[in-house]
Order: sequence, then structure tokens, then C-alpha cells
Amino acid sequence: PESAARSVPLDHPYPERPKRLYFALTNHCNRVCPWCSTCSSPRGSTFLPVETFRILLPSTYPFHVQLEGGEPTVHPGFWELVAAARTHPGCRRLVICTNGTLLPRCPDHLTAWLTRAGRPLTIKLSVNHHLLEHDAGLLDLACMLRDVAAAEGEDALQLVVNVRLRRGTADDDRAVRAR
Repeated sequence: PESAARSVPLDHPYPERPKRLYFALTNHCNRVCPWCSTCSSPRGSTFLPVETFRILLPSTYPFHVQLEGGEPTVHPGFWELVAAARTHPGCRRLVICTNGTLLPRCPDHLTAWLTRAGRPLTIKLSVNHHLLEHDAGLLDLACMLRDVAAAEGEDALQLVVNVRLRRGTADDDRAVRAR
């Protein structure tokens, strides 16, 4: 419920929220953040088969599906995985954790991508100094996603920005916090 979500961080579990199932779709990533917690890189070559994903979805209770990696959008069957989650009767929300590099930057194309992903949807966008150094449009993408989410309402589309600030560097991440 909204009151529970507002008293803690937006993505924090609360008693009424369905269980969240986390799927590391791949160890392949199109970036090489030096502190990667999933040990993913462009050399990663493991991809969860779509049929295995379907088999792992439970049939006995409602759930949220979180697609992560590596970078889940590089999975060759990404849209099949999205469709499998969306058509499953127990899936109540899809969560996509991404570095955003493969999301469209044109507003109309981004809207089409988000529409294809379906609703309800949560986008967890990673923002850190490494990604910002290699993707000049990342903050613009975050702002576009914020605006679309605000227009639709958080029941339909949520944006969670995972920001990793540099420690010990004065004002280095001021631009991220300001936007």
C-alpha cells in the first residue's frame, strides 16, 4: 500500500507486497564497473534459458519478477522473458534492473519500449561515476523515465535510481543529486 511504501524507501519490502523473485539472466554486461557486485563483464557468456525461466515461475502464489544480471537487456531472449513473466497469472509486477545503455533515448521510442515491457513496471536504473563517464546521456534518460513515471503514477510505473556516490571526493556527484 502507498502508506507502507512512503514510510520506507520506495522499493523496500512490506507485508502486503507479493514475494519478489530475482533472476540473474546473464553474467554478460556491456559495461565494466570496477566494483561490480555480480562479477559481470563483456566477457560473460552465461544466459538463463527462457524455458528454464518459465519452469522456475511458481504456480502457487502471487509474485514480482526482478530481471537483473549482468545487464538483463543484453540477453538475446530478453523480450521472450518479459512476455513469459507478463503472461504468467501469478506475476503482479515486473522489475528491470539496468544500466540504461540499451534503453532508447528518443522520448517516443522510450515510451514504446516501456509500453512493450508492460505494466505494472519498475525500472531500477543504475547511476554511478563509471557509467556517467561512458554515457553522457544517462542523466537525461533518468529524467525522461522520471517524467514518464510521474505522468503514469507509481502503481503503473515506478523508477528507482540506484546511485553509487564516490566516497571521499568533494562534490563529485553533485550533478546526480541535483537532477
